[in-house]
Amino acid sequence: MEKHTFISYKREDANFTIQLATDLKNTGFRVWVDKLDGAEIGENWEKVIGKALKSASALIAIITPEYFNSQYCIDEILYARREKIEILPIILRSPDWENIPEEFYWLKARQLGNLEDYEQNPQRYSKLLETIQDRLRKIDPAFEGPMPEAEAQYLNTLIGELSKRQGVEEYI
Repeated sequence: MEKHTFISYKREDANFTIQLATDLKNTGFRVWVDKLDGAEIGENWEKVIGKALKSASALIAIITPEYFNSQYCIDEILYARREKIEILPIILRSPDWENIPEEFYWLKARQLGNLEDYEQNPQRYSKLLETIQDRLRKIDPAFEGPMPEAEAQYLNTLIGELSKRQGVEEYI
């Protein structure tokens, strides 16, 4: 598996995560997100995610109040920290920082950006996308591959849009 960025998120935030992954892929970045790159029918989902996380060189954590209610999300971020995988926290919706486990307080200070109003403020999303790209280039220039052809960008976008619709994955 090529060097890539793993995106850790809570299922409720799949649409945002798919959009972010698609936008990064369309600018040549190697990104792994389970809804787009995950297990095929019949494959062990946890093994596929484990393999993708193990071969990641960076992890983008989509932080929300619900993020810390998911043992999978907690395990992903703890694994990344233990293995010294660069963690890039993005606040999609601020959690109640007083009520999250203490070992995650550092995420607030290291956040790349707060996107709580990104739907009303598209410039904020665009700026964050540039910030993520810059950080990934600094971590490892190998994250960025060649810019995909227009047809590949179109297909990435189409697959992303279809993946946002419940129950369509089996047709892709």
